[in-house]
Amino acid sequence: MRKVIYIIIFGFLGGALREWLTLLSGNEHLAMIIAINLVGTFLLAFLVSILPLLFEISSELLSGISVGFIGSFTTFSTFMVDFVKLFKTSLINSFWYLSISLVFGYIFALMGVKLADYVIARVGEK
Repeated sequence: MRKVIYIIIFGFLGGALREWLTLLSGNEHLAMIIAINLVGTFLLAFLVSILPLLFEISSELLSGISVGFIGSFTTFSTFMVDFVKLFKTSLINSFWYLSISLVFGYIFALMGVKLADYVIARVGEK
């Protein structure tokens, strides 16, 4: 039950942060969604890799952070709706949106894991 409560609380916070950033972006909605998804991808890979090694963290709390906060912060549904809207108006823009999101998403996830490995190695040296 605690896991569900963490996911609900962190999910609210992640969704609220995404909505706030999207509102701040004004006409740059698509750029903000790309930025949110890339930052979220990096944070998910980094935090899930490093938090259990640096702190004694329950699996319930880790699920709240990863599934709840980051899952609601980076929504696949927002990404797909924006892609379909772009596809209807501009095939080229939709291709770039999809390509940038997927290629850089992979790169940001890899950077998150590599940074976590580096931090873990540094902490292990001390």
